[in-house]
Amino acid sequence: MKNRSDLNGIDVVIVNWNTSDHLEHCLASLQRCVELGQVVIVDNASTDDSLDVAEESIRAVTATVIRNESNVGFGRACNQGAARCRASYVLFLNPDTRVRADSLEKVTAFFESPAGSTYAICGVRMTDPEGHWAIPGGPFPSLRLVLGNVTRLNRIAPRLFPARHSSPTHGSGPIDHVIGAFLAIRRSVFEALGGFDQRYFIYYEEVDLCLRARDSGWGSFHIEDGDVVHIGNVSTQQIMGRRLFYSLRSRHQYAARHWTPAARRGLMLVEFGLELPARMASEMATRRSLVPRETLQGYRLYTNALTHAFRADTF
Repeated sequence: MKNRSDLNGIDVVIVNWNTSDHLEHCLASLQRCVELGQVVIVDNASTDDSLDVAEESIRAVTATVIRNESNVGFGRACNQGAARCRASYVLFLNPDTRVRADSLEKVTAFFESPAGSTYAICGVRMTDPEGHWAIPGGPFPSLRLVLGNVTRLNRIAPRLFPARHSSPTHGSGPIDHVIGAFLAIRRSVFEALGGFDQRYFIYYEEVDLCLRARDSGWGSFHIEDGDVVHIGNVSTQQIMGRRLFYSLRSRHQYAARHWTPAARRGLMLVEFGLELPARMASEMATRRSLVPRETLQGYRLYTNALTHAFRADTF
């Protein structure tokens, strides 16, 4: 492990919320990493014992722990952690990940190479615990992308309706956006962009960041040789109905900031005319229930948020 004052290393920010022992395993994997700078853990008012379980690993990596009195959201917590960072690069890492010993080194080596000079953001190949490919990122969301995903037209006519996520066969190369579970960025660029947009509570904040970086002349890159295990949805699995609400609301917020008015109207038609009944049918079939409670809860919260936002003209 390099000296923590080395600005050429990479600092790590982890946002924690009720992740049980996953945080401990994540920190244990970081202990083996070269190029590791300082580690900052931002706890969003967890009510479990995840910090206690990880106490030994927290000491081992000499992590700074910020304890929020309430759950302030993912993007805001990431910004809190990044404000404590001093290295040239910052890695936003989910607590339900396990990094390889050279994962951070792969990222810093790319950033410092001639090939990486025009890229500000970097992600790596991810797998689930069984070794199956997991989502690394994908194209920027569009109405056509959403429509293709909801109707499954992206499987029938992929040229007309692009897939929501990148294929595992693409290898290393440019990518529109990487997911926030492992997102490394040049700290200077992160600060110049003002960090994550804190109006997103969770979801789409990393897509928004990658788009704003691109608009500023910086690309995002996917490294195929940098395996990271990602469990996925450990925190939000505990609140399925609200998770759907956060996803719908953040997608709407993203569209409001980056899509045309016509595309935003089209999104509303797809959401309520196609996506809602499709989600209801899927939940009833999967859970063998006559009432799709989680879907209804998510859409009810979303509808309430839309009504309030339209009245207040704040969306």
